[in-house]
Amino acid sequence: MTAHSSWEPSRGHAAPPSSGASYLRRAERYRARKDLKQILGDGTKWRANELIRPFVFRAPDDAPRIARSAGLEGFLHTKLEIERDLGDAALIGQVDDFFRYLDVLLSPVPLAAPLRRELAGLSAALLPAEEISRRLNELLIRSVRELRGHLEALDESAWGRSAVVYMILARAYNRPKPGLGFFESLDAAELDRIRRETHANVIWLLDVFEIGETRRWGSGGGSPYSIVGYRVKAELGGDAAMKRFVDRAHHAGLRVMTDFIPNHTALDSDLVRERPELALHIVPPPGLDDEEIMAGVPREAHAPHAPVYYLVEAPRGGGRRILVHHPRTDFGEDTWIDMAQLDYSRPEVRAWQIEQALRLFDELGIDGIRRDMSYEQVEARFFERWLRILDSEKRSAGVAPWARHETDRLITELRARRRALEGREFWEEFNDALKSRFGHAFAIDEAYACTTELSRAGSDGVYNKNDHDVGMGQRGLYDAMVSRDPEAIREALRHVAFRAWQRGGAAMVNFVGTHDAGEGNPVDRFGPMFRAAAATALLLRPVLVYNGLEQGVGQARNIIADRERSSDLAKAIPFDVRAVIDWREEDPENRAFVRMILAKGEEHRDLLARGAMTVHEPCAPTPIVAWSIGRRDPSDGAQRALLVAANFSEQRACGRFRVTRPVLGPFGAFEPRADRLYMLRDCAAPGAGEASGRHARAGAQLLEDGLFIRLEGGQVHIFEIEEVEY
Repeated sequence: MTAHSSWEPSRGHAAPPSSGASYLRRAERYRARKDLKQILGDGTKWRANELIRPFVFRAPDDAPRIARSAGLEGFLHTKLEIERDLGDAALIGQVDDFFRYLDVLLSPVPLAAPLRRELAGLSAALLPAEEISRRLNELLIRSVRELRGHLEALDESAWGRSAVVYMILARAYNRPKPGLGFFESLDAAELDRIRRETHANVIWLLDVFEIGETRRWGSGGGSPYSIVGYRVKAELGGDAAMKRFVDRAHHAGLRVMTDFIPNHTALDSDLVRERPELALHIVPPPGLDDEEIMAGVPREAHAPHAPVYYLVEAPRGGGRRILVHHPRTDFGEDTWIDMAQLDYSRPEVRAWQIEQALRLFDELGIDGIRRDMSYEQVEARFFERWLRILDSEKRSAGVAPWARHETDRLITELRARRRALEGREFWEEFNDALKSRFGHAFAIDEAYACTTELSRAGSDGVYNKNDHDVGMGQRGLYDAMVSRDPEAIREALRHVAFRAWQRGGAAMVNFVGTHDAGEGNPVDRFGPMFRAAAATALLLRPVLVYNGLEQGVGQARNIIADRERSSDLAKAIPFDVRAVIDWREEDPENRAFVRMILAKGEEHRDLLARGAMTVHEPCAPTPIVAWSIGRRDPSDGAQRALLVAANFSEQRACGRFRVTRPVLGPFGAFEPRADRLYMLRDCAAPGAGEASGRHARAGAQLLEDGLFIRLEGGQVHIFEIEEVEY
């Protein structure tokens, strides 16, 4: 893909790929879709650029609870959750507040006018508060169903909510066919293997774009996130080879994603070479040589005390030099010295990023992107973080007066440009531009903060790794599973249950490991809890599956690499040394288990896509975690469900779990009926096809006694549940 250098925002973007009338129809569909998502999901803008905040529920004798999102879905879900826990009358003291809030939420969107009228009529009804609250639930349940139906008809990117994404790290994949390159080796037979073994429906290609040479890290080819531009590496066959692969994947029924890297670029990237001032930068005074300049800049506070700037020449500056700032991590504030930090206060940077994304979709034909470190471009986080960092740097010891003065200038300019932006979110601008043209585009965000802000800006999926806004119940599933704390895992799964059901906001993207540092190899990371973690996370959608996971072995067996020379072993596959997957190595039992989990996900994909999830509460403390997802047949009301139970301890454990009054019962969540019989088949039991894996439970018994579960340490049940008449 050829780099484009028209980075001035006034130049606009490339022309739509088809007629103007077609583009307008797509843009109109996108606007309607965006309105529906805001009403249902994360809330509308109720004045100027101010977003409505989530409703705060206040029940007597209970701590305030913030709605799980600011839209109708978050309001309704949280209201039903509190009434289940505390009783139907728990919130009647707030009935008037409910109507005021909902009217403010709906008022900016004309298509919500009929619902506003119904709400106004109910609000004026001369009925007891408890009856009004009950009727409000009925009205919101019906309205949410209807609005979701309208959204489903418009949302071309909804495929991503059911994605099973197989991640291929190009340098490490190590499945070449004789005489063929990387993309050619991903032929029909290899795509069939991926689908057969992992049931993936999306391929995410990592490490396919040209990597910078300046200060390249390690001996393994450099960081795949220090790129020159969005040009496919020549050694992989260039853009043409990738485009042929995308066409081949589409023919095989697979979609394709790539990385998108907005936070930073390589030091010798197209952008830095031509417009270095678009990075965060300061300008050294004339008359100083390179050594004198670098002696005066701020440095890391800890060893090796590397300078936080890199000196480059301005291309048309008559010898003028610029110091571009390196990105800084948010885990200890190390610097990445092979990269330049982009300045999101500048409209030109925003326009350039949008243009690159449009060209990826237009010229390579991809279907989605994974946005690296996307939380760092959220407006409040970008400015507050960098203003804090720069202020700290200028005060550090050894900084020359000229560097302090330049840093003050940069801080002043950042503040001025922030005021000029008036709170506009880059990611909302990005999503509006991308999805107005490519309605099917799906964007996953690598985010370790700012779930709410990214979802409000139009994200389709956010990494489910760590805690974000815990006041809204945003517990990260991956970190909770690592902790082995069953209540933390339950709380994380409650957040998954909400985000999997709602349609207006971003889904949670689940995994037992990715390519990133800190997660490592999942077999090593989870140890005896590997099966518990795999059953808990890999049945959820959307889900990431890193190449090599299907072998079921730890890092020492999974890769061929000089591990003693690597300082990057916190990644499943290190970037700093040459490392390739050893496909000869496998753990037959783990391999069979992972394949079974992924196969069951495919078998029940409609249930996982359209069902409603419940996290089952234990009657007494237990290390076992249980959740189900259920759906009612629209023709006869018959239920079917999956129920997963995992023991997150190393000892045998048991527990009894409640199966009554699920929060999402009105949307099909599993709830036994007293006059039915329930057949439970354990897919994870040894010889699951035999009678030992089958159980029958009367609905009345389940409602009265709950479901009793016993599990060995680290083991799981995966029950397929069928409802039958006596």
